[in-house]
Amino acid sequence: MATDVTVLVQDASNSVVLEDTSVVSVSLTDEQLVVVEDQITHVVSAGEQGPVGATGATGPGVSLLSLEAGETLIVGDPVWVSANKMYKADNMTSYKTVGVVTVAALAGLLATATTAGLVTLPGLSVGSPYFLGNGIITASAPTSGYIVRVGQAISGTSLLLSIEEPVLLAA
Repeated sequence: MATDVTVLVQDASNSVVLEDTSVVSVSLTDEQLVVVEDQITHVVSAGEQGPVGATGATGPGVSLLSLEAGETLIVGDPVWVSANKMYKADNMTSYKTVGVVTVAALAGLLATATTAGLVTLPGLSVGSPYFLGNGIITASAPTSGYIVRVGQAISGTSLLLSIEEPVLLAA
């Protein structure tokens, strides 16, 4: 059993020296008081490891991608990349979504997309998952083409991006 010593000194200008939980020396004036208390420490051994819990949501760190816009892109457009240019993504043919446009651009100019983290979009339903639709991000999962979950709304205006691999829906 280990013993810890707690020493209370009413005037901090005086000293108390401890070695191996034993009081070695105390320098006090006549009016000062030292109180030494024994505390018992119990050592508890670790038990069997429990099952691994679920992975939490990605933190608020934001990853950005800036490339030339292959077509006019507006804030909130889901995008994919082809020939080093960004294009609007859809769930039928261009479903390999990389992010959501956060800086709009005309074709030929530099556009920026958030690829991970928080994106500000209006009109979100808190707690709902959002999917790639026909050139948009929607709370309605598609019934044909590819299903691509792009994230989850954590507020009415914040979408936490976590783009998943596309899955082809049965015909």
